Amino acid sequence: MGHRVRLRLDQFESRAQDLGLDSKISQARAIGVHHSIHSRVLRSKRELSAAYVLGVLRLFGDDHLRQQVESLFEVTEEPAKAAS
Repeated sequence: MGHRVRLRLDQFESRAQDLGLDSKISQARAIGVHHSIHSRVLRSKRELSAAYVLGVLRLFGDDHLRQQVESLFEVTEEPAKAAS
């Protein structure tokens, strides 16, 4: 059984503002995804990928959460590429 996951836009925008991430491009870079992917997620035109969710958790999570992510998952620093 699958799960549908959606970004809570109001919470995301508020937390991004708190970190000074005012533009969609700066938000995408901080998450580690291409800006077109981030834009489509924000417009509900794209499902969330594992890389996107992990990027958001790493960005907004505390040190303990980041350590848990890093210990459970092999995460590379290569940004995801936009679909052609």
